[in-house]
Parts: sequence; C-alpha cells; structure tokens
Amino acid sequence: MTEISEPLEFKIYANDGFVRIQLATVFGYPNETCHWGGYDTQSQLEIKSQGLTVLTNLYISTGELYNFYEQLLRACDSLTGTANLTSYEGNLNLTLTFDNLGHANIEGKYREYIEPSYSVEFDMSTDQSYLKETVGELERIYKKYGNNTGIAGLKTNS
Repeated sequence: MTEISEPLEFKIYANDGFVRIQLATVFGYPNETCHWGGYDTQSQLEIKSQGLTVLTNLYISTGELYNFYEQLLRACDSLTGTANLTSYEGNLNLTLTFDNLGHANIEGKYREYIEPSYSVEFDMSTDQSYLKETVGELERIYKKYGNNTGIAGLKTNS
C-alpha cells in the first residue's frame, strides 16, 4: 500500500459543476497490479452539480482511469465520440459525449451501497477548452502508474 504524499487528481470541469477524482492510496504499486487493470486505489470522489455536492471514497483502478484517458484523448482529438468511466464496484458510471462542435455532455450516476444507500444522477455541459486540462491531469496519472499492466506498460523514449 502506498500513501501518496502529493496526491494526483483529475477534474472534469463543466459550465455548471465538476467531477473530481483524487488518488489517496495506491495498493500494490509498483509490483502488484489488480485484475481490473493497473493498480487498485482508494480515491476521493467529488461531484458538484446543480447546487448538490457529493464527497465520498471511491475504489477505482489506475487501469480504469487509463482506459478513460485513452478514450477521452481520442474524443478530444476528433471532437466526436464518447469516453466512459466506470468503477469496478459499479458505483460510479460516467459518460462524456461530444457533439462534434467542441461541446460535450457529461452524464453520470453515483450510487452508495452502504446504509443508508443513495444515488445521485448528474448531467453537465462542458467544452473542448475545459477538457484540455483534464487530459493533462490524466496524462500525469498515466505517466506515474502506467496503463492496464501498470508501470510495465509505460512507453519509453529510446
């Protein structure tokens, strides 16, 4: 287990809120990856949308974040398509969809399964200019923790 002294995070900024995931603890780094891809993390999830704020712990793997990063990078480059982020426990589902004019819609749902259980659905608008920073933040996570195979999957410049 590796506690992170300077936590890495990414934030999906929107016109009317944001979604932020901050990695707090990374399990197995650098030697043991999890079967969800990359390293298992205990992270902090913050969702702010339409006057509502959710702040909770989230278990998600760095491989799941890497897959979202790759999808988001392709969608931002082409201004079409979607990027999906789902945590392995299934309590966070987020879809970012481009309209090919540089605008994107963020739809998602967070569900807390422990008692008392609750769920929050969110729908926000964003655009390409906000997402450049998100891509950069996800790239920093990738450069530290690698892809689905962990740091073994990092590309080297040789």
